[in-house]
Amino acid sequence: RDALAGLQGTVSALPAAGHEALQQMVKAALPAIQTAAERLKADGPIAAVVGPVVDDILARLTAFSA
Repeated sequence: RDALAGLQGTVSALPAAGHEALQQMVKAALPAIQTAAERLKADGPIAAVVGPVVDDILARLTAFSA
């Protein structure tokens, strides 16, 4: 999660072609990541702990894909 936060400046500085390539890569990977995240969040004993972190990671990745 912290690694993704640290990438914001780098992503913002990408040229248009680099930004588009990143968007395509994240969009392609996002469905599998979301599926895995939902499985983690559905696991009762760990959901309360990992849920907020997983939601934050998904939000950052979704922003990178936009």
